[in-house]
Order: sequence, then structure tokens, then C-alpha cells
Amino acid sequence: MFPEVTNKVYLDIKISNYTEESIGTNKGAKGSGRIVIGLFGKESPVSVKRFLDTINGDGENRPSFYNSQFSKIVNGNLLQIERIRGVNAVNIAGTEQYEYKGNVLSDYSPILEQNDIPHYRKGLLTRRQLTAGPEFGITLGPAPELDAFHIVFGTVLEGDDVLDAIMKVPLYTYRTKTGYAGEKKGPESDIADIWFESQKEFYVKVGQAMGDTRAVDQRGKLLRRIVIKGAGKL
Repeated sequence: MFPEVTNKVYLDIKISNYTEESIGTNKGAKGSGRIVIGLFGKESPVSVKRFLDTINGDGENRPSFYNSQFSKIVNGNLLQIERIRGVNAVNIAGTEQYEYKGNVLSDYSPILEQNDIPHYRKGLLTRRQLTAGPEFGITLGPAPELDAFHIVFGTVLEGDDVLDAIMKVPLYTYRTKTGYAGEKKGPESDIADIWFESQKEFYVKVGQAMGDTRAVDQRGKLLRRIVIKGAGKL
């Protein structure tokens, strides 16, 4: 049974149009548009409250989704928003708290809540357990691997065409179109790509283990800016 929708909100999404932006205009590429979202306030009340607070945020005293970016597609099935700019963890009297542009967010603490909604289809809003920020993801297909560590708190009601357009945006990968063994793909190219990908992954993990903040796995990064240009309640 479909969970009860307790709130409806919208996100206006702009997919960057490099040609237009290069000549100083601000027209979004084909596929830009509005996503209407239904929230499950009874099944995920704390997650929904954090999301609504950010929808209503003014960007001055409280965090806002305005100008935030969807930056990555994880494992091919989770569209992930980047960290909300300005929200930072700070140590106050030996306790980790959060602040936004110098204002302490006293209501921010890690969220842990559970429901029985599986990540079984495209268009579900989800957030990782024990995170405090408002960051979230949208499933682009079944993602059962998320059931253990994420919670579903809403669904896309309108704007499936926008998600389809985002799914067509090229992604960063450790592989090339032609391979490292020649100008055309072939068995040697595939072997070279696999070797390069493994080597790259190894060195990124070594860097992360050593605490190097530059060591970031960029695979799945969207190669166009996908920006939230407006948000509000309906």
C-alpha cells in the first residue's frame, strides 16, 4: 500500500546548458523543469521535518536548498545531492554540533528512524541513517542495497521526465571511450581499462586511509551542473 502523503513540495531543477551559459545567458538545457514531491510525514517524521525546514530555509539564517547541486549518481541507481554549502560540523565544549554561516543549528543532530518502506523503485526520496544534515538522494531504479542504511521519506509525484533527462547526463568514469591500448576499443583496450580502474581505485583508497582529503572517488560524478533553482511547499 502506498504510504500517505502528508506534504507536497516542489524543486525547480536546472540542467546546465553550456552553450547558453558560455554566451552569458541563463537558459537551462532540455530536461530542466519541476519535480513535485510527496512526503511521508507519518512514516518518517524527523526526516520530513529536516527536509521541510530546508525547503523553507531563507539561505541567510537557516540552510536552504537554493543553488544546491545534484552532483553524483551512485551505483547507477541513486541521484545524490551534494553537501549543503554553509552547513558545517563544529566542536563546542567537546561536543560536535552544526552551524550555518555562524549560527548554531541547535536542532541538528544525527537522525535515526526506521520504517518498512523498501527502496523498490525509481523516484523514492531517501536519506542515510545517522546523518544530521538535510542531504538526500532520489532512487533512479530499484536499490535494495540501501534498505539497511537508508530510510525512505518521500516520492516523486511529478517530473519523471526531469529524472530521465538527468540520467542521460554523462558521468565521470575511470574508463575511456577508446581505451588505453589504442584508438579503437578492443580486447586489449578492455584489459587496459580494467587495470587502470583498479590501480586508480587502489591509490584513492590508500590516500583516504592516510587522511588525504584530496583522495575522492569521483566515479559517477555528473559532468553537467544539475542545480536546484527554486523550492517551496504546495
